[in-house]
Amino acid sequence: FQSTMADTAVEEEVKAEAAAAPSAETTAAAPEVEPKVETAAAESSGAMFVPGAPSDKQGQAPQTEEEKEAAIRKQVEYYFSDTNFRKDKFLQIETAKSDEQWINISVLNTFNRMKILVPSLKPEPIASALKSSEVVEISECGTKIRRHKSLWGTKPVEL
Repeated sequence: FQSTMADTAVEEEVKAEAAAAPSAETTAAAPEVEPKVETAAAESSGAMFVPGAPSDKQGQAPQTEEEKEAAIRKQVEYYFSDTNFRKDKFLQIETAKSDEQWINISVLNTFNRMKILVPSLKPEPIASALKSSEVVEISECGTKIRRHKSLWGTKPVEL
């Protein structure tokens, strides 16, 4: 009688463990899903955002120097466009810090999309790409940027 009770107790423990652990059928039917993480390696593989487009748009990474300059120009012009600038409190505050509305290009290098386009974080590639822009202008020293005065209207932020 005691061995029967012991056997029953062991059987109940085995059943409880089996119920707690997923079965082979359950684990085989539910494939593991790894979280999608964008890395620099993924970016270099060619999958990348489209400059100036919503973040859910994917495109090809610029390959040539001309494509890189065009992507930098498009992205920065988007940041300073009427569409974005009116909503972008950060850029409004940064430009309001100076009467002439200049901000350091290094501020743009803190933006995630710019870090991808200009991994060196140097201002020269940005300044070079925006020389003939009609949306922004680059300072004579090549380290500051602002919207063209024609786009100012009234001062964007009144502090």
